[in-house]
Amino acid sequence: MEKLIELGFKQSATVKYENDDLIIKIENNEHSTNLLYAFVLVSGDEIENWHVRYIGHTRKSFKNRMYGYQQGNGKAVNNRIHNELKSNCSEGNKMIVYTLSNTVQLNLHSLFIDVAAGLEYSLIDYYQEFNEINNHPPLQNIAGNKKYVLMNIVDDENLELEEKIEEDKQYTNESISYVEQEVLASFEQSLSRPTYWNFSFINIPTIHQELFGDSNEEVTLSIIENNLIIKEFSLQINRTANTTGTPRLYIPGIDGQWYQDWKHNNYDRNGSILFKIIGRNRMIIKY
Repeated sequence: MEKLIELGFKQSATVKYENDDLIIKIENNEHSTNLLYAFVLVSGDEIENWHVRYIGHTRKSFKNRMYGYQQGNGKAVNNRIHNELKSNCSEGNKMIVYTLSNTVQLNLHSLFIDVAAGLEYSLIDYYQEFNEINNHPPLQNIAGNKKYVLMNIVDDENLELEEKIEEDKQYTNESISYVEQEVLASFEQSLSRPTYWNFSFINIPTIHQELFGDSNEEVTLSIIENNLIIKEFSLQINRTANTTGTPRLYIPGIDGQWYQDWKHNNYDRNGSILFKIIGRNRMIIKY
């Protein structure tokens, strides 16, 4: 457990089993994407006795990933972890979910390095060995867990692909419907400018910059179609990229490519994207 705290993991949800229902109550990071999460079994008051049971990484919002585990739909990871959570919580134990947002962003020669994704298997490797040495229950991870691979229980790569496919399918109308919110301000980004057509970043106008935080704070951007949230991004503010100090928001890596594809498929080169600001560090595109 100490390793998670050293890395900056924060408590973000609690798991309960009440009236034959598994309930995951989210406390923070609800809309954050591209984050690491860990299910921790709490035993007593001493944190050194808490057991890390499962480690995961999601590019979806934290809310939607937890919904998949809460419902337990499918035959792969959602159902397996759902049953594991039910088993632990029904025995009177407490389960807490810790998360690490993708706040650390590295670039090497202009190439984005996904720190969250890179840490996942390193943490699985660490806790697989740590739990065994300290006589803790083994991790429930299969993909990335060398113990399972060596025992030939499953083809690691095939299972990981199955888990990713299930994660993509786990959206439902109930989990991603958009509730109308007050619009504080709005602005347009003209795609006739090559910069905005060719690259996946957003500049916030000076007049609206007070609605955004300092560099390295996270901004949530939701894309809404037919009153459903089809995609959410967790973006990092950079206030040094523009000489005026106004915020620039980057959509890096795979998410950036998704945004570019979506933009090119749905907008004309001479068109513009309307961004609506619905809260501090919170924006939507309603297409």
